[in-house]
Amino acid sequence: MVNNGDEGLTTGLKFDGLLGPDVIAIGNFHKTLPHNQFGEVDPAAYETFRLAATTKGDYEGVPRGFMGVVVAPEAGFDPSLVPIPTASDKFNNPQAARGADRLSGVGTDFMMPPAPGVRSKSTAAEMAELQWMALFRDEPFVTLAAHPDYPTALAEIKTHFENAVNANELDGLQLGLDLPRTRGNELDIRTETLFRCGLLGEDKGPIVSQFFLHDIAYGAQFVQQKIRPYVKKCRFSHRTDRRSRRWSIRDGSVTCATSRVSSIKTRSIRRISTPRCCA
Repeated sequence: MVNNGDEGLTTGLKFDGLLGPDVIAIGNFHKTLPHNQFGEVDPAAYETFRLAATTKGDYEGVPRGFMGVVVAPEAGFDPSLVPIPTASDKFNNPQAARGADRLSGVGTDFMMPPAPGVRSKSTAAEMAELQWMALFRDEPFVTLAAHPDYPTALAEIKTHFENAVNANELDGLQLGLDLPRTRGNELDIRTETLFRCGLLGEDKGPIVSQFFLHDIAYGAQFVQQKIRPYVKKCRFSHRTDRRSRRWSIRDGSVTCATSRVSSIKTRSIRRISTPRCCA
């Protein structure tokens, strides 16, 4: 993948305060690595990760976050229900892109366009769309269009995507590939296409694929397409002002707004019916 420039972005901010190293890699992948309280990646840890990725190096030597985590007494957290993490998860098959087989060839022989930059209008539009999707996560798909905030969401998302398309940014969102379009090659954001990519026939039927709604006969097995979803209005958020975190990690402590983490899922099993069910 071609570098989209996010790795080299400068913000003027310092990782450890006024005298620390510059904040880097704002728009790049840095999950599992150590971060500060604002979610900014440790520059030294990121450099170790970058070298491992570019030199076929040792991913086991890449630092991981959450080391030495303790439970804040005021959290009301019950560690007997869910273990406190002492380290973040490891990378899952980080060498997969270097795999090769006789049918598809070597992964490095294939190219994909870079993602829109973190400061681009395309990224801003996608973030606005994701925020509205989060606000609608407990609304049933069948009544989504009747929600009182739906017209506002539709208008706002359409405006953001129009700005992204009109900006004609390098590696930005494209009609017919990333966004639905009319036969006249214009942006087509409406009730039937909101939260969809614009694939052929995608504006027909429910927003969830029928493959997730129909039961599956697999030989002697019969798979029911039902799930145990998370409870309604359960929020998992991370804000840099530290005021609305249900799970948060700060100053070496883990806090949780509920002491019964086992209650985040419902007791009932049902078919996918809301955006939360897809989480």
